[in-house]
Amino acid sequence: MIKPTIYPAGSFSSNWRDSFKTALPNFHFSDPRNHRQHAIAKLVEDDMNASQGCNVLLAYFQKGYQRGTMTYAEIGAARARGIPIITVDEDSQEPLFLSVASYAFSDKEKAFKLLRSGEYESKFSPIKQLPEEICKKVLFVGNLENFSQIIQEIRKTKTCLTSYDSTNLDDFARDVDILVVNFNSGERNREAIFYMGICYALDIPVILCTGNQIVYPPLAGIARRIFPGPNRGAILVDYLNNLNKQDIQSEAQIYYALEKKYNFLRQ
Repeated sequence: MIKPTIYPAGSFSSNWRDSFKTALPNFHFSDPRNHRQHAIAKLVEDDMNASQGCNVLLAYFQKGYQRGTMTYAEIGAARARGIPIITVDEDSQEPLFLSVASYAFSDKEKAFKLLRSGEYESKFSPIKQLPEEICKKVLFVGNLENFSQIIQEIRKTKTCLTSYDSTNLDDFARDVDILVVNFNSGERNREAIFYMGICYALDIPVILCTGNQIVYPPLAGIARRIFPGPNRGAILVDYLNNLNKQDIQSEAQIYYALEKKYNFLRQ
């Protein structure tokens, strides 16, 4: 008998995965600790593929420990594929989990009981994937309080959304051609990372704008382009207002022009 596969998503701050394996011996665990660690591109590929290829994604947020950043992207990828998502959050029940998880608990024993029963299923269908050949509809997520003027400039050439209903994602790929994420200095918006995971699974390009001097490497592995620093808004306006097609030749020529105009290598 083939064991169902669980992807145990969460922080690496403790060895909690070992106790979960002991508690659930009738499941195979696709353990991210065994994924390739020598290159960030391979690590991201292994983690994100595992989150989309499992039978159940089990996300654990342990009380008193740091929350896993990439866990939110992995939840997004699993949601895009219609995979059953079980969250165990011992600190608080985030509204996001209540809208995208098939089951949300605050006690891991309740999750164990559900899994042992075998009576679990996804509450959501997979999101239909569409070819992203053009760039007309842009979804902005993250820290947008200082992005209003930038978005207004981009509205001259694009349809711009500044929010999306996480309870109704069926038409996400139809509504979004490209995702723009903005992180202010010292910040990472968890819901924005969730949408990065959805886009990764659906092959929707992600543009990461950040005020942080150092970009968290796995998030860089999800993005098509990264625009850091104080000029990121101006660069983004130039980029999107010139981007009409998603093919590599058209996109690359725009990026090369921006690289020269803004002298990226000297920033």
